Amino acid sequence: MLDSRGAVVSADYLHAAMVFQHGSEVSDYRLAHALALKAAELDPANKEARWLAAASRDRELMTLGKPQLYGTQFRKEGERWVLYDVDPAVTDAERAKWNVPPLAAAKARAEAMSSAKE
Repeated sequence: MLDSRGAVVSADYLHAAMVFQHGSEVSDYRLAHALALKAAELDPANKEARWLAAASRDRELMTLGKPQLYGTQFRKEGERWVLYDVDPAVTDAERAKWNVPPLAAAKARAEAMSSAKE
């Protein structure tokens, strides 16, 4: 779809980005990020695209062993879910620009995920 220039509207780029977000390589996450940014550029009201741009950047950083920026990525440690390390310099105001909840909400989500019965 991308090679044949079939992506035209924001939703096209968002859906393509979601596919690459679930890849397994850093290059997949980088492409997901670029596609999500394009989706957000085409439709600035597309909150999902802004969130996916943040999440794909966070996944790239996590895969590289670096702290994430926005707090969208979690991992399992033993029986508990934890929020992957977050760069403390990124503010909740910056997260809000990317449609990402405050850091306290992400930490609460990790607790809720750990408490949920499987």
